[in-house]
Amino acid sequence: AASYNDGITFTTPQKISDLPSNVGQCVGQVPKAAPNGDVFVTWADYGLQGHCRAYLYIDKSSDSGATWGTDVLIDSFIAVPRYPNFPNTSFYVRSYPTIGVSPMNSNDVYVAIAADPDGANGPDDGDIYLWASHDGGQTWNGPVRVNDDNTYNDQFQPWLDVKPNGIIDIVWIDRRNDPNDWNFEVYFAYSTDGGASFSPNVPISDMPYAPPPSPNSWMGEYIGIDVDNTYAYIVWTDTRLQERDIYFDTMENPPTGTEEGTLDRELKLGFNGKCLYVVSDADVMREALIRIFDVSGRAVLDRRIEVSPGETFSLDLTHSLH
Repeated sequence: AASYNDGITFTTPQKISDLPSNVGQCVGQVPKAAPNGDVFVTWADYGLQGHCRAYLYIDKSSDSGATWGTDVLIDSFIAVPRYPNFPNTSFYVRSYPTIGVSPMNSNDVYVAIAADPDGANGPDDGDIYLWASHDGGQTWNGPVRVNDDNTYNDQFQPWLDVKPNGIIDIVWIDRRNDPNDWNFEVYFAYSTDGGASFSPNVPISDMPYAPPPSPNSWMGEYIGIDVDNTYAYIVWTDTRLQERDIYFDTMENPPTGTEEGTLDRELKLGFNGKCLYVVSDADVMREALIRIFDVSGRAVLDRRIEVSPGETFSLDLTHSLH
């Protein structure tokens, strides 16, 4: 349904999906309007128990929602289990999609979702994947894995938005740093090449937090992100104070005055406007000397670091420069 008078009245609801209700189970429907007025809706089709074959769909209206086209199957995937780490907790998640459209080009459409990368019998219950279309949702590339950890720990509940300059910002819930695959952190990444690749992941939340104890572990089904030219504005549910609270943080990007690149063929260097990070693709412990100078040539940081295989070293420069 659509409103053309600031929400006072709405048009008659229109059916979007092509499958009859006794065949398809559409979950997690999300709309997104493009700059040219096209409206996209994406959803997943699977049984809500999860850990089963699922299908990711999208449809488009080019007349402000009055009529809709034929459903486009983006891809199939394995949905995350409804209860990760079951029976240890009643905390549940679902493979609900998130969608963004580039303000620079209405044909650049991006959809992300949490999916099980190794099936119901594998140790990893969820990773974050993104698909990209550059022809208005007709054909799709991907999926591209967004999270860059080398663990079997879970990632879920992604949400994305696209900056006015076309950069894709995405956040999600991440358990990579807990050997027990239990505590949560909020992580962030961005793409400057239309979703073909993503920056090294960086944490947003200042500390890990745990799901509430069973049998009342529900924490909502989404987190949120909104963007402008410079910042990502991020909100999530957090239990660090032993209750469900709403937390907020910002992430500045793209970086200004700092060049991303490689320290060598195995250590990648990046900066997101707040944190310097070094990612290791090496098979052994590697050392690196990091030196940062201000515009006058004065050294403001001189630090030697060690980075383990697969590790992301992160340094908050807002507290480290002198």
